[in-house]
Amino acid sequence: MFTGIDIIVLLVVIGFVLYLAAPESNPTLFQWDPLAALVVIAVIILVVSSL
Repeated sequence: MFTGIDIIVLLVVIGFVLYLAAPESNPTLFQWDPLAALVVIAVIILVVSSL
């Protein structure tokens, strides 16, 4: 089960990765590249598996 801290950390990590992956000219959450998507998925899997 997720605790409040786990959810906050997960959201912060995903938001940070999306922020880094977004183009500087138009930083929207819908323009991240496939590599960033793989990183986000990997982070989610690692966090969930470590619980």
